[in-house]
Amino acid sequence: MYVDDPVLRDRIVITKKIHFVNIWKNLFIVVIMLGGAFFAGAYFFSKPIDVMVNQLNLAPSATKSDSLIPTNIQPVEKPVTPVENTESIISEADNIISMDTVKSSNVPTEESIENTIPPQPAETKIAVVTPIPEMVINQPKSEENELFNKAKEQFLKRRLTTPEGDNAYETYQLLLIKNPQQAQIILNDIVQWYFENGLKYIRKGKIIYPKNENNAISMYQKLIEIVPEHQSAQMLLNKIISNLAKYTQKQIRKNKINHAISMLQKMQKIAPEHFQTQDLQNKIVNKLFSRAQSQMGQEKFTTPKKDNAADSYRKILTIVANNEQAQEGLQKIANAYYQLAKKTKRKRQYVSSMTWIKKGLKVMPDDSKLNQLKQEVESKL
Repeated sequence: MYVDDPVLRDRIVITKKIHFVNIWKNLFIVVIMLGGAFFAGAYFFSKPIDVMVNQLNLAPSATKSDSLIPTNIQPVEKPVTPVENTESIISEADNIISMDTVKSSNVPTEESIENTIPPQPAETKIAVVTPIPEMVINQPKSEENELFNKAKEQFLKRRLTTPEGDNAYETYQLLLIKNPQQAQIILNDIVQWYFENGLKYIRKGKIIYPKNENNAISMYQKLIEIVPEHQSAQMLLNKIISNLAKYTQKQIRKNKINHAISMLQKMQKIAPEHFQTQDLQNKIVNKLFSRAQSQMGQEKFTTPKKDNAADSYRKILTIVANNEQAQEGLQKIANAYYQLAKKTKRKRQYVSSMTWIKKGLKVMPDDSKLNQLKQEVESKL
């Protein structure tokens, strides 16, 4: 180290140069000494500290269960002996620590006491909520299942919509209020059964006959009673109309008008606005008008029985009520008979005149001219 002051420079003598390693060495020794003092104090005073800690731990736990910790525990007092030497103190301290360890292991802690305490009954405030009896909870579900099973059993017995009071459809209506999902299963089964049987009857040609429930039209009518807007009902209707239309057209080609009209009337009852029904109606009406005109030209007004104009016009009116052309055709027939009756009356052939009058009145009973002529001829008979 360099000193500027000449006075101090002459008086100060630096014997050894201080290095930073020596500084850290001294600090380390101090730390070791302080640490040793701390651990020595903890070692010698560990017994009083442990006793205090155990008393603090046992004090609150004693309030939890008086039956587990005896109330007559007294602190152990040992006679104070004079310290003879350091080695005896150390050995005695070791014995004290080992005894405390054994005692502390036997003394129940707060955690062990809590684990051994039996579970306490539920507080009374929880019991205030009155549970619903099990029978009340399960009763609606069992009732739904009972209705569902009943409907299934009725379906298997083919009691779909009859007899009244014991059929699957009525049970379905009751189940619909309680469980719509289960009710829909029953309805689907009923609809499917009617639809599949309707198709089966169509394949067998049993569309209209026999006249009972064993035909396709009966299956369709059952469907529209329970599900009028269902897709299955519309599909079955289209199948029925299509097959009836084919059969009707075949009868028209064979000139079997009466059979064709009968089929058309069946179609009109179940589907009057169906396009195939309307198409067949127009074809048959045109066919009858053509036949009536030919019969009028041959003066087949009311005879022969199965081949006359009056019959053709009447058939048109059974297909299309109040058809004006058909009504006009009947009026023409009545007028023709009026002319014949009037002609024979002038010849004083009153019997023949009355015959024509009666034929005309069969065609048009309310014709005023025929009724007046009838009175005139009767006065001459």
